[in-house]
Amino acid sequence: MTNSSIKKYQSRKVLGFEDAIYCGKYTQDGRLYCVATQGFSVDVYGVDGFSGLHHRKSISARLGRWTLTDLDVSPDNKFVVFSTIDSTLQLASTDPEEDDSTIQLLNLNLSHSSINSMPSFDGFGVWTTRFVNGGKRLIAGTNYNLVYVYDIESKAVIDILRGHKDDVNAVSLIGANDNVICSGSDDTKIKVWDLRKRGNVPEPVGVFNGHTEGITYLAPKGDDRYILSNSKDQKMKLWDIRNLATNETNDESEKIDFGLEWDYRWELYPVDPNQIQSSFDNSIMSYIGHCVDVTLIRCGFSPPLSGSQYVYSGSSDGKIYVYNLLGELVSAMKSDVFLESGYGSSSQMLFRDVSWHPYLPVVMGSYLCMDHTERGGVLRFDYSV
Repeated sequence: MTNSSIKKYQSRKVLGFEDAIYCGKYTQDGRLYCVATQGFSVDVYGVDGFSGLHHRKSISARLGRWTLTDLDVSPDNKFVVFSTIDSTLQLASTDPEEDDSTIQLLNLNLSHSSINSMPSFDGFGVWTTRFVNGGKRLIAGTNYNLVYVYDIESKAVIDILRGHKDDVNAVSLIGANDNVICSGSDDTKIKVWDLRKRGNVPEPVGVFNGHTEGITYLAPKGDDRYILSNSKDQKMKLWDIRNLATNETNDESEKIDFGLEWDYRWELYPVDPNQIQSSFDNSIMSYIGHCVDVTLIRCGFSPPLSGSQYVYSGSSDGKIYVYNLLGELVSAMKSDVFLESGYGSSSQMLFRDVSWHPYLPVVMGSYLCMDHTERGGVLRFDYSV
């Protein structure tokens, strides 16, 4: 696959919703595609190769505040977990034969006896969640600066990872090792944790420094070595687990204050992102060009089908940005598909989440439409190989 291949694409709208879409992702094996909306629904689709999607199931959340914030599917594709701005994760079957009465409510306020103290849950919310340990446990990043480790079988929190100083917007495995995870926060830090090192106050094993604004997303390459991050500093960064900084270095880097006063939800980044650099940066590459504002924009690695030679990000300017690993922009995918007859164009769309199929030459972009009666949808981009 060459750079010119990814530049040759066709786009079409495949899904439309009355509510904004906050998550849209393929499962690891590419057999399912799942969407979570601001209308507190999760829709599960089967993937029919090149022919498209077929609807398998709609799941209505039993609890919800403002929006569903994240979802993840278990490694065996049997369960989907989703979160909202609340202390409860919700676990549902992907089986079309099981209805919403089987949804399990997993309360993060219920802890294992080894945990000495739990925080107050007034205003508590979960921004992100992932399956770990082969689908037996969950990790969750919260607005209380904490990462929770939840055991599904015992229905209890078994660890609370304390180390961030602001909201934890992103959590992820590093790779195939289910015991090593990372977390990204509005404190600008990405911290790496070994879940085997349990205790009353678990410590991170190291930190990635370099972003100067909050982290919006983390995506592993899956090789136990590289991880990708997106940030409100308008940069996507590539990290090598072998370059972890010590916690002592992290303490020094926290003294940096660039003096920028802005709110990413409704203001543009106030300076050229190239002008702001951290002297403690231990990333190995930065990618600049996409826009990370309005919402927590997501990113990822291209699959082995592409030679794993690209990284990509959604963007608030209605494009999907694809870079090669050397930091060069390869393609800015956009669509001229009108959202409804006579209305709107790609300039109205904000791509919050993007998912690249693991073995088909297909990229799915889930969008929010900020000034239109149809609030969300999914565009499919087919590229040549």
